[in-house]
Amino acid sequence: MDTTKLKLLIDEQFPEFYREEFPQFIEFVKKYYEYLESTNAGKTAGIKDIDETLDLFVTYLKNEFAKNVPEFGKLDDRSFLRFAKEFYTSRGSEDSYRFLFRAMFGKEVDIFYPSTVILRASDGRWEQDLSIRIFISLGTVDQVKTLAGNKLTITNEFGRATIIQVLKVKEIATNLYELFIDRFFSGTVAIGNSISFSSLNFSIAGVISEGAASVSVVDPGLGFISGSFFEVPGTTNLKLRASKVDSSGSILKSEIIVPGNGFSSVTYALVTQSNRTALAVSTSIMVATGSQSVLQINPGPILKYSGYYSSSNGFLSDAMYLQDNDYYQAYSYVIKLDEQLASYKSVVRKLLHPDGMALWGQFDVSNNFNLSLTISQTIVPVLQSLSDSISITDQILSINTTKALVETVYVTDVMSFSITKPIAETIILTDSGSIEIQTAQTYASEAYFAETYSKGAPSLTRTW
Repeated sequence: MDTTKLKLLIDEQFPEFYREEFPQFIEFVKKYYEYLESTNAGKTAGIKDIDETLDLFVTYLKNEFAKNVPEFGKLDDRSFLRFAKEFYTSRGSEDSYRFLFRAMFGKEVDIFYPSTVILRASDGRWEQDLSIRIFISLGTVDQVKTLAGNKLTITNEFGRATIIQVLKVKEIATNLYELFIDRFFSGTVAIGNSISFSSLNFSIAGVISEGAASVSVVDPGLGFISGSFFEVPGTTNLKLRASKVDSSGSILKSEIIVPGNGFSSVTYALVTQSNRTALAVSTSIMVATGSQSVLQINPGPILKYSGYYSSSNGFLSDAMYLQDNDYYQAYSYVIKLDEQLASYKSVVRKLLHPDGMALWGQFDVSNNFNLSLTISQTIVPVLQSLSDSISITDQILSINTTKALVETVYVTDVMSFSITKPIAETIILTDSGSIEIQTAQTYASEAYFAETYSKGAPSLTRTW
């Protein structure tokens, strides 16, 4: 109940004989509630609100909602309790670790999982792209690109429909696109089959176009090395590879590594090991001579790219480690921070650590240097000075010169005696009190501070 209204009801809360016999007691009770009005003591809602409660009650709220949370230097109890709900609901997640270490040390923390670098036998992830080429007769470029993630209908000459899932779309040329599909697709499609797609706002229509689908070995040739590739002239970036050869270098198997563009019919390519580009290309079969090989390129509706491993978890030659059931295991994690594990281990185990996991700490040492120096503080200590004196009849002229911090000096200039300039070999003294540097000297950077200066009598000209 709100205490601001209780004092108005005091008289009605006591029996009549109390009001008549003990008026001073009734007045005392009224004054008590007036006191409560001036504080939060009588406001239950205010006491429970961490933003409004008295400092006296913060300790009690912490004992109720964060009993095991230690005192933090970077975050006071009141500030922590504001985020207590979010902290507890995210316990065990990386976000909860980051929050805890920001509160403890005011620093960011990295979490590393040794399981990501454990060697697993036969665990390489093999990927292989499969695609079809389509020629669009209805639809814009932006509309065709929306096919990614959607299903496309392919209809053959008998009206039978095949549904395929499009993974991504690549524009090949004007109105010609390549649609990448699931590599396990086993349906039957043919060049010229119609394709269609409809949405609420637009429709797409077209036909399946041909592409370089496979390679056959007509003449194996000699002296080839496994992995050699050959470009096919007359096309756009169509490349073949000798994927398997025997001991004499004869090609046993060839494959397409880049389907390219501009290929439409059965084509024969004459290749040699010494030339990366096919010597000749023809739609008619060719006869190989010497160590040459003849490869037959076949068109088709489905293009199969050479595969690759997207994961190296099963590679012995990679930077992987054997499981040891201690550090390198599936149920361990590492906290990377420039604080020793002992300074936070007990707190993490009490508040966040998941049961069954192994906790490790990596202590990173970093040194921070303050480089906010002024220019004079930085340059003055590395300048090199040379004092020289020049005798002119009845007087001696002293010249103090400082070697500038440069790699090579090529200067012809006039300077006064008080200005820092590079050292010159020949000095002409005029009656204006200035020095003209006529020749320049090249200073090698590697011997910058090791040079020895031997000055003879300078060549002077005095004009009065």
